[in-house]
Amino acid sequence: MESKKYDSVAFRIEGSIHENKLTEQQVDQIYDDKLSKIPVAKDIEKKSTENLDANLQIDKVLKLACNILKNSEDVDDYEEKRNRIKTF
Repeated sequence: MESKKYDSVAFRIEGSIHENKLTEQQVDQIYDDKLSKIPVAKDIEKKSTENLDANLQIDKVLKLACNILKNSEDVDDYEEKRNRIKTF
């Protein structure tokens, strides 16, 4: 008499899964084919600065200033911190 293990649905499906599973080399080949089909840009287009909004430029300056102040919190030398902020 066969055991119940061999009669289960999971046991019968397990064999077919291994047969249909792609090997690692096949998966690598599929990825390589997809990557080779992606067009490669030869040069990088320069960003136009003519159309930049004044508000956007102010936003960038404020964000930069906030990052500088946040990063200078750990500086203990007050004079150096003051000089760095002045040069900004």
